[in-house]
Amino acid sequence: MIGLVGSVRLLRSNCRAGWCDTRAVTAMEYGLIAALVAVVMISALTTVGTQLSATFTSIGAKI
Repeated sequence: MIGLVGSVRLLRSNCRAGWCDTRAVTAMEYGLIAALVAVVMISALTTVGTQLSATFTSIGAKI
């Protein structure tokens, strides 16, 4: 095990090298992609749901 002191030193060296910023940016990018996918899915399912409801109403009226 590295220990607490070794972990802190490793974290400091990674942050100095620029690793901390790139990890945060990557996490934000993945979050934005997930949000975009969610918005597309919600709008697609809403459209399909509306069309499906109209189709079943039409079939119900013919029966």
